Amino acid sequence: MEEVFADIYRRRVWGDGESRSGPGSGLARTAEIRADLAALLATLGVRSMLDAGCGDFHWMQAADLPLDLYIGADVVGDLVEECRQRHASRGRRFMHLDITRDWLPRVDLILCRDVLPHLSFADIARAVDNFKRSGATWLLTNTFVDRPRNDDIPTGAWRSLNFLQPPFSWPAAAGEIDERCHHTGGAYADKRLALWPLAALNV
Repeated sequence: MEEVFADIYRRRVWGDGESRSGPGSGLARTAEIRADLAALLATLGVRSMLDAGCGDFHWMQAADLPLDLYIGADVVGDLVEECRQRHASRGRRFMHLDITRDWLPRVDLILCRDVLPHLSFADIARAVDNFKRSGATWLLTNTFVDRPRNDDIPTGAWRSLNFLQPPFSWPAAAGEIDERCHHTGGAYADKRLALWPLAALNV
């Protein structure tokens, strides 16, 4: 998996502008998400979080989160090393991890934003199973609430996902953040960051 995403970053497939992680990681697009995320973490009493797919840490560095421990993880080793050199501090760590197979640190909540839509069904199942094994309580990840079905893809491509639809058929989310994606003519206006207790998810 690392080879796939390292090549994407190396060729700047997701753009070479504000963030190498793509336009969805820009500061303008994430301004309201950052505030909503901080409020959600405070409401849940979350003190530790794994950002599973932290990318270049561009938008997250502007977030003021009520955490004792933030762990950013990414499958691209060079990107992780860059984040360590630029952004690591007390209570903020970065790890080189493949979320589908590597040991994950135990935290209260796993944030997995804009990652699972790039994975095949099989790799999503491996990742979620790994999240469950980690001992985390919560998963906060993207879902597109109006999509009627899910299509499989090779890992590294992209499509929208609705986790309430097969083959996932997850229960209703315990909460959600509207990402307010009003760009591209509203094509992604149904994008949410949805919250699930990991114990409730089948893989």
